[in-house]
Amino acid sequence: MTGSQLHGVPQNDCGKWKQAQLNVTEYVQDPVRNTPRMELLISRLIRHFLRTTPDTLVQDIRSALHEVGQRFKCPAIVMLVCREGRCIEPIRIAIDAASAACAEEKSKRLADICDHWLMYEKQVLADEGQRGENPALDAIFQALETPSFLLIPVAQDNDIFGALFLSFDANSEIPEPYERQLLNAFLELCYVVSERIAVFSELQKREELLAHTEAIAGIGSWNENYETQSIYFTREAARIFGVAEGVTRITRDDYINFIHPDDKLAVMERFQTSLTEPETFDGCYRIITSAGQQKVIRALAKTTFDEQGGIIGRSGMVQDITEQTRKEQSLILASRVYESIIEGVVITDSKGIINGVNPAFSKITGYSKTEVLGEPVSVLDNREPDRMFMHSVIRSCIRQGYWHGEVWNRRKSGEAFPQSLTITCIRNEKNKIQSFIGVFEDTSQIRQSEKKLDFLANNDSLTGLPNRTSVQVEVDKCLIRAAEKHSRVALLYIDLDHFKHINDSLGHPAGDRLLRICAQRLRGRLRETDIVARLGGDEFLVVLNNVVDDDQIRWVTGMLQQLLSQPYDIGLNQELFVGVSIGVSVYPDHGADAIPLLSNAEVAMYHAKNSGRNHYCYYSSELTQAANDRLELGSQLRQALKKETELELWFQPQMDARSERLIGAEALIRWNHPQQGLIFPDRFLPVAEDAGLITALDYWVLQSACCRLAQWQSRGYDPIVLAVNITQPTFISGGLVEHLSALLKYYRLNPKWLELEITEGALLKPTPGVMNTIAGIKELGISLAVDDFGTGYSSLAYLHRYRVDKLKIDRSFISTLEDEEEEGRIITRTILNLAEGLGLKVLAEGVETQGQLKFMQENGCHTFQGYYFSKPLCHKEFSLWIR
Repeated sequence: MTGSQLHGVPQNDCGKWKQAQLNVTEYVQDPVRNTPRMELLISRLIRHFLRTTPDTLVQDIRSALHEVGQRFKCPAIVMLVCREGRCIEPIRIAIDAASAACAEEKSKRLADICDHWLMYEKQVLADEGQRGENPALDAIFQALETPSFLLIPVAQDNDIFGALFLSFDANSEIPEPYERQLLNAFLELCYVVSERIAVFSELQKREELLAHTEAIAGIGSWNENYETQSIYFTREAARIFGVAEGVTRITRDDYINFIHPDDKLAVMERFQTSLTEPETFDGCYRIITSAGQQKVIRALAKTTFDEQGGIIGRSGMVQDITEQTRKEQSLILASRVYESIIEGVVITDSKGIINGVNPAFSKITGYSKTEVLGEPVSVLDNREPDRMFMHSVIRSCIRQGYWHGEVWNRRKSGEAFPQSLTITCIRNEKNKIQSFIGVFEDTSQIRQSEKKLDFLANNDSLTGLPNRTSVQVEVDKCLIRAAEKHSRVALLYIDLDHFKHINDSLGHPAGDRLLRICAQRLRGRLRETDIVARLGGDEFLVVLNNVVDDDQIRWVTGMLQQLLSQPYDIGLNQELFVGVSIGVSVYPDHGADAIPLLSNAEVAMYHAKNSGRNHYCYYSSELTQAANDRLELGSQLRQALKKETELELWFQPQMDARSERLIGAEALIRWNHPQQGLIFPDRFLPVAEDAGLITALDYWVLQSACCRLAQWQSRGYDPIVLAVNITQPTFISGGLVEHLSALLKYYRLNPKWLELEITEGALLKPTPGVMNTIAGIKELGISLAVDDFGTGYSSLAYLHRYRVDKLKIDRSFISTLEDEEEEGRIITRTILNLAEGLGLKVLAEGVETQGQLKFMQENGCHTFQGYYFSKPLCHKEFSLWIR
């Protein structure tokens, strides 16, 4: 034989086939035939064939047939595989090159005539001498074109499922009977293995189909061997639990560890119950995958029992329902939102028929759900529909997908109400309108709130009068009308004198009541064409329209001063009196629009206040300069406090008339201005109060006074009491006691030589802060005097409660002692008797004449301060008094 060839195998694979052939067969030579022994050959082929796989099956069969062909020197071998009596696959092996050319054609002819030879169930060895004896054999001879052949059918239960044809020529060796039996056994094994592999392949395909189906459905399967406690996962089940790729077996403990800690106890209890009951376990719980991801799964498990009731195992399925659970929770949340939101929701179909409403809808409209379902949406409004409006709404929904606006609707009761409405158009997957969703809110409260907010934005909440912002708009309107009529408009800027003292002393509620009374008086007295506004604090504005002349303005101004100066009953069993300072500006004389007119009227008001209060003043350009000067003075005062070289203390002696001896002095601040010279307190103290510097000035005076006392004591001067005036803001703001304590320690002063003078206003309201300040002052050993007594609101109870040491009778009473009227003398005697009864010291302030001194001495007052004894002195001059 010149060569060998595997027909149907590409030439480049022949080398691989030959190598496989050498690996499969070890040639053991037959000493007679000089060929491999048949038993050994078949034995090796069988061992190799049993290790075949679906991928190598056909090639292994070809290799085996080629070995058999070579063993018997057959020109060709053909194997036919049959199913249900029909040849489905011929396997052709040509041993020599001459037979290879026609092997495929011969195989086809054999397959075509298979019906003829399938009748044979036994082996047939035929040669040329048997031609013509049997049509079937003749057909085979013709198909194989061979002088002889061997037919070995493979049958089981009278069912032939294959056959092997060996063709012979003159060089071939005819198999012995026992060799034919070996071939028959080998062929049967080939078909059995082939069938097994076919079944395995089918099973593998089904498993792949199952795995593919499980992956699509997200459902995995498992089964448990109860004895070994091993759980076997399908591919999808392993994916769901996140186990490593290729791992299909875990232990029962592994499975339990996957269960979320919060769910583990309940799941294990149900699993345990399922071990004794035939019902299927069906539950949902959370797991933590190997990667730490939390999932929600649905698990089904069923236990298998034997006939005695013993547990064989369990099997089940798991489904990843994480996304489904999330969607369900979202739907539940959406449903709860739908049911609980305060906005009404109505859902209609594409024709406007209502098919859903939420509880808020019923609460707002009064219609129950059953009353409106299935009804057209027009049932909600019994008015004649505005078809043009409805068409515009529908067009907007169709074009933009929604419409939003505010409409009026009616409740079931017939009550009309405004609502903010949004209509959204919902389309299906074909872009056809499926439904409309209307979400609405009753805006009645919002409208009321808007009105209230608008009122608060433009009006004062305390008095109900227009505020500064809105009155500017109204003034501009008045000015436009005045310009058209060539008339005049007057602005009266009103400020209540000493209102801050009332507020601080009696409290803000008392101040608020006074402001409301003031507003009522102004509204009740002026014309309807006039405007009254509250600008803030204790400031009001009156706008007089259609002013005829200045006399009219002066008359109204005087009338308002008299009106607002009348006593105020604020419910404290006492009447309050306030003065008013009024500034006047006139259109068109003092400005062309609201802002400059207001500003000029304010400037005039401040000038009236600085002129002694309870006055009115017309605006002039000089007043603007004065206001600017006032601002500049405040800035310069702030710098003076930082430098501490421009401010200085002056002292006015306090005398004992009986001994004609100096017993004390009042410390008075003066400002030695670098450009303006000496400035007195009556000019810069109001500026300091407006600029927020009054407490800083008080502390400067206190420190300077303590410093002087320490100097005098160190020089051996006779000790005297130094009185320092403390303003009301400093007294009630807190921190005064701590400041005094620090000064006494620093300068090592005996506190009995320091006296604080406070006004009655600071003592009027016994707040905890005021009481603590007084207690702290008394604990330090500092005496307390009431300055300008008789001009404020003190009562006997206040004087006793506050433990006052001294009363300083105001100069306004002292100045009237020599008048013809008896009133001043009566008041002064009353104060002296009051002080004597309460055990208080008295000092008469502002004594300037011998007659005043005599009257006070005759009525029991012997300590004085005033120009009769001395004017205020600088430190150098005062030093001569105390040496």
